[in-house]
Amino acid sequence: MKSIACVVLTILVLSAGAAVGQTSTSAYIDGNETVKLSVKSPKFNVLVTVIPRRVNTKDLPGGAGAPGQFPETVVTIRNLRITVNGSPIFVPRSAYVDLIWVRQAEVSLDGRMPTLTVIGGDASESYVARIEFDKMAVKRRAVLDPEIPNKPFQETIYYLRVVEDR
Repeated sequence: MKSIACVVLTILVLSAGAAVGQTSTSAYIDGNETVKLSVKSPKFNVLVTVIPRRVNTKDLPGGAGAPGQFPETVVTIRNLRITVNGSPIFVPRSAYVDLIWVRQAEVSLDGRMPTLTVIGGDASESYVARIEFDKMAVKRRAVLDPEIPNKPFQETIYYLRVVEDR
């Protein structure tokens, strides 16, 4: 009798975990194919749409395409859309437009707030960009060296300002 009760309890616990949903998911980004990442928790239902584009390195702004620094073509993010609980949130272009040689994206609900992590570059040019958001807007972007993951070398804080018409 105890073993049956234990089996039933185990099934209930596993079912509850499945009902809550997946709290993180990732995908490789290659070429011009749109990538959709979806995660759920009791508090959040998040859909992130990454619209990449492959560009010639020589066409990158600011001399970022110095010969030998990057491959002939790299992937950048053309557009980034985030929907939380069915509503689109504000995503400033500065959160993603300068990320070059994008390789992978991951959405996670495991931290203090939902986070989109973008991994890119290679060797000394590699980076990890963490974009944190809530139900209304992107709140913070931190860019880190993968070798020192808890010390951002660049951090941007975003504030949502609502202007009322008088």
